[in-house]
Order: sequence, then C-alpha cells, then structure tokens
Amino acid sequence: EEIAKHAAFRIEEFVQAKVRNLILHSQTDAFLTNNIGAVEAELAVILRQDGDLKEVSFIGQDGKELATRTPERTFTQDELREQAQSSKFVIPTFRYGAEYRSPVHFSVDGEPSITLSVPVVVPEALRRDADEILGVLAAEASLKDILLRSSEAFDMGEKRYMYLVDKEGRLIAHQLQVSPDSADVSRADIIEKHEAR
Repeated sequence: EEIAKHAAFRIEEFVQAKVRNLILHSQTDAFLTNNIGAVEAELAVILRQDGDLKEVSFIGQDGKELATRTPERTFTQDELREQAQSSKFVIPTFRYGAEYRSPVHFSVDGEPSITLSVPVVVPEALRRDADEILGVLAAEASLKDILLRSSEAFDMGEKRYMYLVDKEGRLIAHQLQVSPDSADVSRADIIEKHEAR
C-alpha cells in the first residue's frame, strides 16, 4: 500500500509540474496580446522545454484554436479545430481560474496521455473586469515515461509486480508495459479487494 501511495504521489507531482508550467507560460505577452506569431513561437518553446508534451494549443475566447503545435510542426489555419464544446475549453472558461485534467486516455501512438488546460487571464494588476479570460492554453502530455519510471523505481521482487488502473477499473500500465488496450480489470480479485478497503 505504501508503494502504491508513493507511485500515485509521483504521478500527481508530475501532472502538477505540467500544470504549473502551463500557468507560467499563459502569462507571457504572446498570449496576453493575442499575437499569433509570438504565440506560435511560445508554443515551440513550451514543447522544447518539456519532452512529455506532444501537442500544445492556444484557444481563443470563442473556443476556436488560434494556434496548435506538435514537436514536428505547426498546424495550418485549415487544421485548427473548434473546441467550444470540449471540456478542455469549457472548464477553464466556465469558472475563473479552473484548470482542467482529463481522464487518462491513449494517444494515436498508443501512449497513455492526459489533456491539461489552464485559462489565459489578464494579471490581477492589469485587470479591469473580474472575468477577463483571454483564452485557454491546452496540452496533451504523455504519461508513458513517468509510469515506467514509477514502476521501475521499486524492486518488487520476482513474483510481484506493480500495475495502474483508472477509477473505472481499466488497466493503464503494469511494470513491463503500458496498455493501449485498456483492458477492463475492474472485476479482478485484487481490484475488488482494494476497492473494499
């Protein structure tokens, strides 16, 4: 149980660091002035600084992506998506200052990932209106490396192993690999014993 708590703490710490980094970047002039050229350059900086991020986007007040980048390229205007109904836009703009964290999902590459987003807000000293949200900064973060590092950090012995399931009982990762198949293990004896506690 202590090992599980420690692994959960490491993963939470990892996600919190990503959110803090997004908040810091959301306060740069590029986002506050809505200068798309500068926004694209700032998105490239964010990706260079954090190899776990696979995509970053700046979503305008109306819910339309204004700029999106992956480590390989910048999306063209035709590729930018409408996000007005997505949780990564609605949650940060519905309540001032709320950050968004998606459930774990698998990317097209089969990596366990999480979507994170924060509101882009005018700093308090410059704010004219309490709800001055200029947009949303969103990122897709791969959890693959932190999950593997967390499981490798513990010597479980030859007959024991560590695994990670989400709150719906889907297998996300185990000591040897991550699981893009998201096998449902919610009815496994060990899961039921843990839930009964």
